[in-house]
Amino acid sequence: MDKNFDLEINKQVQAFVHSVGPIVSLAILCAWALLHLICFWRIISKAGFSGCWCIFLFIPCLNTIALVWFAFADWPNMKRPRASKRSE
Repeated sequence: MDKNFDLEINKQVQAFVHSVGPIVSLAILCAWALLHLICFWRIISKAGFSGCWCIFLFIPCLNTIALVWFAFADWPNMKRPRASKRSE
């Protein structure tokens, strides 16, 4: 085979990879964000809060504040009714 032909094919492959690279990176980023959104939505819902709170995950600094707040807040589903005293 001709050496120039191999170089031309190599350049075409490299051009394709470089043009698709940002698209693939964006797709991976979106998949990562969606996975985290779904997981945290379920965790927050199981804790008894509205799943909409997980939107704060994508806001810098506010996500850390929300994480600390959720860690130390009283979770609605963990509240147990007080045992009533029985009169015997």
